[in-house]
Amino acid sequence: MWATRGRQPVIPMKFSGRPERKTLFGAVNLKTGKLFGQIAERGNTATFRQFLEIILHRNPRGEIVLILDNVRFHHAKALRAFRTLHPRLHFLFLPPYQPKLNPQEMVWQIMRRNVTHNRYYKTFAAEQRAARKFFKEQRIKFLHTATSLIIRK
Repeated sequence: MWATRGRQPVIPMKFSGRPERKTLFGAVNLKTGKLFGQIAERGNTATFRQFLEIILHRNPRGEIVLILDNVRFHHAKALRAFRTLHPRLHFLFLPPYQPKLNPQEMVWQIMRRNVTHNRYYKTFAAEQRAARKFFKEQRIKFLHTATSLIIRK
């Protein structure tokens, strides 16, 4: 975009009156690079539990280790019984304010670069479809990253 020097360009945009917002939960298989994303109305204990149930369903065998930040609902007491029922599900909490150690943060960065940065969507639904497509089609390689240290045998 360009504008005459000294004049602020005006970009007309349509808004529904209030900002539209959803929560996007994400997970990545560190060995295969396969992504999974789930859009929820909001991020809370109930929607996080639904996300965990889907991960368990999609990965019926083996141990599952989730590397998590310290969002309050990741530590919710309401999840204790759920975790007891699913002993193959393990939570590894990162130290506070260490996003570079979180492999999902790398995924968010790549997603923003490919889906939201410098893109215009006529509707919020179209933007959500683009995010779903990214999670369905993208594979992330974690070679030569801090994350690659986690998956080495």
